[in-house]
Amino acid sequence: MAHPASADYVRVLARWADFALANTFSLPDTDGLLGFGRGSTNHWVMQTWANACAALAVLGTEAAPPGDGAELRETALGLLRGLLATHKSGDCTCTDGMRWGHTWISSLALERAMHGVDALEPYLDEADRAALRRVMVSESDYLLGCGPIVAGIDVRYNKPESNIWNGCMLHRTALYYPDDARCGEWRERGTRYLANGLSRPEDETAETPLSGRALREWHHGPNFTARGSLDHHGYLNVGYMVICFSNLAMLHFSCRLRGLDPPEALGLHVVDQWRTLKRFVFPDGRLLRIGGDTRVRYCYCQDYAIPMWILMQDEYGDADAAAQEQGWLGIVEHEMTAHGDRTFLGPRLAGLKRRAPQYYLRLEGDRATTLAMGAFWRRGLENGAIPARGDTPGLSCPATGDWDERFHGACLVRSDTRAASSVWRAGEGPVTLCVPPHRSDLAEWQYNLAGAILTAGEFLGPEDSWWDYHAFPGGYLSFGAWSARALDLVGENEDPMLYARFQNVYAALPDGRTLIGLQHAVLTQGEYIRSVRGMRLLIPNDVFNDGVREYRADGRVWQTGCCPAQAESVATGSKALTVDGALTAFGIYGGEGLTIYRPGGREIVVRHHYKGYGNVWNLPSLYADEICTVFEQPEAYRPAGDTLIDTGFGVACADAPPPAFSAVSCDEPHCRAVRITGYDGVSYVLAANLGPACCPVPAPGSRGVVLAGAAGPLGPGRAVLVQE
Repeated sequence: MAHPASADYVRVLARWADFALANTFSLPDTDGLLGFGRGSTNHWVMQTWANACAALAVLGTEAAPPGDGAELRETALGLLRGLLATHKSGDCTCTDGMRWGHTWISSLALERAMHGVDALEPYLDEADRAALRRVMVSESDYLLGCGPIVAGIDVRYNKPESNIWNGCMLHRTALYYPDDARCGEWRERGTRYLANGLSRPEDETAETPLSGRALREWHHGPNFTARGSLDHHGYLNVGYMVICFSNLAMLHFSCRLRGLDPPEALGLHVVDQWRTLKRFVFPDGRLLRIGGDTRVRYCYCQDYAIPMWILMQDEYGDADAAAQEQGWLGIVEHEMTAHGDRTFLGPRLAGLKRRAPQYYLRLEGDRATTLAMGAFWRRGLENGAIPARGDTPGLSCPATGDWDERFHGACLVRSDTRAASSVWRAGEGPVTLCVPPHRSDLAEWQYNLAGAILTAGEFLGPEDSWWDYHAFPGGYLSFGAWSARALDLVGENEDPMLYARFQNVYAALPDGRTLIGLQHAVLTQGEYIRSVRGMRLLIPNDVFNDGVREYRADGRVWQTGCCPAQAESVATGSKALTVDGALTAFGIYGGEGLTIYRPGGREIVVRHHYKGYGNVWNLPSLYADEICTVFEQPEAYRPAGDTLIDTGFGVACADAPPPAFSAVSCDEPHCRAVRITGYDGVSYVLAANLGPACCPVPAPGSRGVVLAGAAGPLGPGRAVLVQE
């Protein structure tokens, strides 16, 4: 598939120009200096300011729509001059009376604006060039004195993306100003930062040469596991894998534009990590975030995949990145066209804009600057400003196959018919997915398939979890337990409480279609309960699918839309329900039939209070229907010891339920088991011990083969998957 052209990016980006101009203003007591948004020194404000500058710079130069160039170009110049003048090395202040810069993240604002600076280069005067040099040198000198470089898998030391952007800043300054006496220091420090970006455990002893030394001599710690997993912000964070690649791309294309060789360390582990990361990208470019997400859906990290894809095509010749790039641009244009208000995110994030306007503006800016990267770099590749590469290897990295990683309790099986995953150390708690790989619009991960028991208090996410798994060719068995945690926001001086204990079991069958699960949840203290939802399969139903889903069961059809005015539920009375003819959910035991629950508003939210992010935020992000085996809204006190969820279920990438499925009776009261005939015609039994003592496994028959788990008696919390 062909990649997008520069004009395709410009077509989408140009619609944003009016919104950007409306948020631009003259800095007080200055001559021609412009600010953006709030114009203060807050990190996100500065990021947005720089992003808007870059986007308008690209639109206002060679890629400008006819007749728009001069105004947009002058606005971009004013924004750039405002940024440079209000830096700590400058003589002006931001709207809060302070100057920005000299922080762990300040160089990122510059890095993400550099394609805009490149676009403006013919229009800069000597004062502009001197100011740019002043700021870049000041930031680079600051980085020289920042103390030891930190890296590590542990969340306290995990700094892959910031190490990369700081390393790129140092190398960029040395490349741009080779006459400076500090170039050697900048390069050495920059290489050390870059070597500890995509770093892995094996680097500690690696003799691989890098910039005249063995790699081990540059190494401070591994940010990625040996299997390529990243624990950024305390969970398996696919999005920040993308952020790392995006910063590598920014320096790569600045070097290519100038005919300079990028620093050697820029390519360290890129191919190794891409072989992992590519598994987490749908064919249409949407990220398959198997570890969940603590940010707004389909923004920020997703946007920065654009520079990643162009890098992987230009430098490595990846065979699939062009289609992913094209697909994502189409999704961006679809959302923008759907509402037509000259913003990228518009009505979907209207609630977030009301509660956190600067955050909203920052998300708009991230999308704008990444589209501008696509427009500017693609234009350079088209017109020869970025010379054609004649020696690019044809990188072959299949997205299909099996992957697992012990640190995060993560399993993924991906084929042409199914993408199924279970991750325990995930963004907001355990998350399991099962979707057709060509239907990215069906994927959502906010406690997906984990079940839910909600109290009158604010749900804060799980605590006190453990897990284990067994992976086998074409499937896996994953199981664990966790405690639900909530906070009563009304009571004074209350700490979060643990109120329910969940035990969950998941098995991806080797039939290439099906995932089955068991859920069991007991109250550990008496509590007022407002909602119980077993299975809880989330079906996104928002702008990306035009706000319409079709559910079918037993000859009946239900159509649902986006964001009803108030919550509602549909009791289907059926054990199986097919979504859009592509995905089928089925209940095996527990409940009287599947329920479609329709929240009254966008309940897929940003929860920054989890993982230690401070204040409780519930910023709306996306709407989703929920399919549940058990659905109750008791609005009543329930005592400790009550079992509120006890259910078995399945999800299949198919337009009909599997041939047969049923519960298996057990003599042991704490044992749960189900039997299912897969789409391959094979019978499977999943059994688990959900009690405190060992129990026997239901006899699988004389020809039974244990695919995963123990063949003997099951210990507490253990599970087994048998092929009969």
